[in-house]
Formats: sequence, C-alpha cells, structure tokens
Amino acid sequence: MNELRKQFSDAYSKASHICQARLLGKLLSYLTMAARTTYRVGHGVVDSDLLRSFNEAHNRLAEQLSHLLDDEMKRYPDDVFANIVVDNLVNVGFSEEKMRRILWDFMKRAGIEVQEPPTTVH
Repeated sequence: MNELRKQFSDAYSKASHICQARLLGKLLSYLTMAARTTYRVGHGVVDSDLLRSFNEAHNRLAEQLSHLLDDEMKRYPDDVFANIVVDNLVNVGFSEEKMRRILWDFMKRAGIEVQEPPTTVH
C-alpha cells in the first residue's frame, strides 16, 4: 500500500490543477455509483456506516475540487490530499487492487502522466 500511496501522490502532485480537477470529478462520479451498494430499493439504507464513509469521502473530494476550481490557495497540499484520497478509499472498503485499477485508470483518463501501477505479489 505504501508504494501505491507514493506513486499516486507523486503523479497527483505533478499534475496541473485542471487534470487534478478532472480526476476528482471522475472519482466523485464513481463514488456516487459505488455508494448505491449501501441501500436496496424498497428497503432503504442497509449499511449506514458504509454510507457515512462514502458521504465523508464525497465531501472531501468535492471540497478540494471546489478549491481547485476557485484557484484558492487555502486547500490541502497536493501530497497531503493524495493520501486523504487513499485513506477515504480504504474507508469505503476498496481493496488495494481495486484502488490501483481505479486511480490509474482515472489518472490516465484525466491526462495525468503515470507509471504503471505497482504489482501485488501473492
């Protein structure tokens, strides 16, 4: 997990603000869809703790996105925020492998130059 954190933090920190914003938009959309696992139609919320974790992750990403778009200097430093992203993805139950797939795919689609993701040895 430490190598994933380092590589993601390095790539995110080197990216332009517009590429960072694109990445955050893609992650926000994905998290909204993934949070649907916390409820069943007709039955309401079935996992309120997990829904709360998704809500917290969504709020953190949306707040940083807003700061980026407003070009506010009062925001988390890029390297710190990259680790916040990883922490929030852990909190919503994403495995290291799932995070690796999602983050690298979204970074490439957002125009962020990335090295190939680290591989997990089993």
